[in-house]
Amino acid sequence: VLLQCAGKKNTVSTQYENFYTVSDETRDKIKDWLEGNLYIYNNDYGLKVERVISAIDNSIDKYKLDVLVIDNLMSLSLENIAGEKYDKQSSLVLAKKRNVAIYFIAHPKKTNFFIRKQDISGSSDISNLADKVWIIHRCNTDFKRSIKEFLGIKDDNPLLRYDNVIEVCKDRATGVSDEFIGMIFERESKRFLNYEGEIVHLGWEKDKDGFIKTDNIELPFD
Repeated sequence: VLLQCAGKKNTVSTQYENFYTVSDETRDKIKDWLEGNLYIYNNDYGLKVERVISAIDNSIDKYKLDVLVIDNLMSLSLENIAGEKYDKQSSLVLAKKRNVAIYFIAHPKKTNFFIRKQDISGSSDISNLADKVWIIHRCNTDFKRSIKEFLGIKDDNPLLRYDNVIEVCKDRATGVSDEFIGMIFERESKRFLNYEGEIVHLGWEKDKDGFIKTDNIELPFD
């Protein structure tokens, strides 16, 4: 989280390859900025679904949460919920009584083919009931082979030049489906970028007067 908030220009390399950190000064600024805006569930309280849902309910009221991320759906203990295992997982997606965005991270089943939403480990109802379904593809050798077979694209297709591809399988609000968005993975910050060298400033970078220092390369004029 610190690296993603910091951005590449605020990270520091270490003696380990591809391992970066941030300075104490930057860490303190980010932590102050995140205070009251980011909460992480303590797994020591257990992963039984009733306990997690109770914690979510209480936190929504207490902290006025807008977005929740459950990572990952398959790790929840559902032994005390009636029904088969995958039916229990599906029932979680039905919980829309709260006006918040809930993102479920779900891993795919093992497959040698191009991953589809039907390959989510568990019930197909999970993707059927969700308002949005995205697949994050890593552009490795298997992905490049399978996407060329599945979509019939050639070696010079721009999608194959990216590090990762986000596939929008379904979006009820916009009607968009089967759309592929290429992303560049920035190792130093662990951010996904729209293009090489993209710079995004976050609120922690503001000074006491509300200004953010920029490099000359970012200025729209001289």
